Amino acid sequence: MRVKTKKDYRISGLTLGFQIAHPMILASFLILVTPILSSAQEPLQSIPLHEIHILKIAAAEARAVVKTPEGDLHIIKIGDLIGDRQGRIVEIAEGRVV
Repeated sequence: MRVKTKKDYRISGLTLGFQIAHPMILASFLILVTPILSSAQEPLQSIPLHEIHILKIAAAEARAVVKTPEGDLHIIKIGDLIGDRQGRIVEIAEGRVV
């Protein structure tokens, strides 16, 4: 007889707590859920790039603060997706975000 134990599984920053009887069940779950998690848009992906305003650049930390047309503030970093044309931040330096 196999004893089921409760374990926490982490997937893309989410913690799932549930009982699992067999590792294949977890593998099947991951195959089904991973495309859903990876297709979620970041907040700045739905806004045209020309409508996003840079307020502050912290080149030493490779971060910048941007403002959306709605007035929301976001901290961006290298690798973040931005703009409605699938742009990606590749550099944050003094005076510029590329």
